[in-house]
Amino acid sequence: MVDSEELIPVLSAMQEGTGLSMQKTRDVFITVALFTHGYASVIAGSHLEYDEKLIAEHLERTWNVAVLAAEHRENNKRN
Repeated sequence: MVDSEELIPVLSAMQEGTGLSMQKTRDVFITVALFTHGYASVIAGSHLEYDEKLIAEHLERTWNVAVLAAEHRENNKRN
């Protein structure tokens, strides 16, 4: 999935925004994509009421944590 040519513009923009290596950017993408897919599945199955503000907060938090984790792993490799 993350090796798809169609994702190159998205991954490149993400990489530019985060300053991470391409591999770490792919890791972040997978984390956020899986979380987003999970949310969509739960909502589509009518197991959760759609609340755009709450979901946006959770997705932002997921993004921030995924980036921080990737940065942490990258920094630990250097040390």
